[in-house]
Amino acid sequence: MKSTVINARISQTLKDDLEILAILKNLSFSQMTRIALEEFYNNTPIDDIPINKDSQIKPVLLEDNLLQSFEFTELIFWIYDKRIDSSINEIYEFYEQHLNLINEMHKHPRFNKKILTEFYKIRDELKFRLEGKWHGDEFHFSDAYNMDGFDYEVLRNFMYAIRYDENNNKNLFIK
Repeated sequence: MKSTVINARISQTLKDDLEILAILKNLSFSQMTRIALEEFYNNTPIDDIPINKDSQIKPVLLEDNLLQSFEFTELIFWIYDKRIDSSINEIYEFYEQHLNLINEMHKHPRFNKKILTEFYKIRDELKFRLEGKWHGDEFHFSDAYNMDGFDYEVLRNFMYAIRYDENNNKNLFIK
């Protein structure tokens, strides 16, 4: 990936402190700055950002490959399909694809703890299955009578929230 240069104004004291910290961490100043910016970006939920209706920031942030990917659509469809037929009957590569996608979700600002908790229930079953620690022929996350099962209401609310704001204006436009 091609990189670009950015400039920022900071106090001389902060610059001196950051240079010392970079040396102590055995990083270049540029590496440390890049890490800090990536951590800030990855850990800032978009819902916490006050944005007016004319802002271009929110649409740009929401134009997200993960949410608009075929793999994400496939995962959501599969989760609902398992509610009807919980049998384990797909190839393992399909489960690996879902597992990798769920692991990516924690980096995305739209996935809050509540929805991640539900996706992690699926992740854990998939991991056990792929590691050979699951010997049943059905998934249990989809069982409506399982108190620890997947909460489809949380998923329904999440799917609505990523598409529409509180005024029913579209947030996410599918390509």
